[in-house]
Amino acid sequence: MQLVLGDNRGNQIALPYRTWRSLVEKRMDIEGLMQSKTTPSSLSIYELIVQLIKLREENIIKLTLHNTYICMKPATVSFMFELEHCIEHVYYIWHCIRI
Repeated sequence: MQLVLGDNRGNQIALPYRTWRSLVEKRMDIEGLMQSKTTPSSLSIYELIVQLIKLREENIIKLTLHNTYICMKPATVSFMFELEHCIEHVYYIWHCIRI
């Protein structure tokens, strides 16, 4: 199972489930990165690189996986974490069906 993240320009990143789980587990680190005053700052989670960059004087989170990237506002990343339980529920159902 993969979680596909996309932006409004049609760019997509397919996160493997283990990367998603690690992303959620490092939520506090990512939230700290989003509040950082130092740009650029980065964090690696398996093959995913999470970076805080400046774009037009605004802090943006850039997610890079295998030379593909998408950019999100910090509020979007925070909302993504709110979906944790929904994603876990879908994963549980998908996993049960495959067994």
